[in-house]
Amino acid sequence: MPRWRRCSTRSAGFDVQVSDTSDDWALIALQGPLAAGILESSPVTLEKPLSELRYYRIMGGSFGSHEVLIARTGYTGEDGMEIFIHSAQAESLWRALMEAGGDQLTLCGLACRDTLRLEAGMPLYGHELSRTVTPAQAGLAGVVVNAKESFVGKDTALGEKSSRVLVGLSAEGKRAPRAEYPVLDSQGAVIGEITSGALSPTLGFPIAMAFVEAAHREPGTVLAVDVRGASLPVTVTSLPFYSRKKVTS
Repeated sequence: MPRWRRCSTRSAGFDVQVSDTSDDWALIALQGPLAAGILESSPVTLEKPLSELRYYRIMGGSFGSHEVLIARTGYTGEDGMEIFIHSAQAESLWRALMEAGGDQLTLCGLACRDTLRLEAGMPLYGHELSRTVTPAQAGLAGVVVNAKESFVGKDTALGEKSSRVLVGLSAEGKRAPRAEYPVLDSQGAVIGEITSGALSPTLGFPIAMAFVEAAHREPGTVLAVDVRGASLPVTVTSLPFYSRKKVTS
């Protein structure tokens, strides 16, 4: 069932109308430590200074005569803004941001974003998140407000927990574990599965996230990954692998 139809079922009893306007809007992600300065130097008019916009908050603005929404969000582990604008004006805004950024701004795609979010230890739907993974398993128990008497998905979110939990793994060399590779204990028994993996360009060594049996979750635990029949030694590592706060503090 499309998401907007599911929303319609949740609107029963409320004075609200639900419609799908996804195709009317475009999103441009401006990410990185210089993102705020680039946006402030662009033709985008902000309703308040970016210094007052906290992370995971949103505010309005304009680009010429066109409405924009600016969210201090992103999935890169760095500061950044996601800018929503009507699709017809998206290309003009893109060009304006590129001009404002000059040689300080680099184009990148989803593969680059995916590597950055892995370095930052951020779970991604379809990898570390799914309809069968509870928030606690993915290390996201803190985002669920358990004090509410009732909320959508409460029974699942707070129900029976799997014995597997999400951990970080690091390895030596240049060969990275990939999604769906089995994780093995010291006896060669399968105790988990890789969900995401890459050779980290920032750190210079292979990293991965995996669901493993909770008994093997402690940082420093030595495990192995079955890489097409070859055993790759890995070590359980605290998440995130990289944090800008750690680097700048």
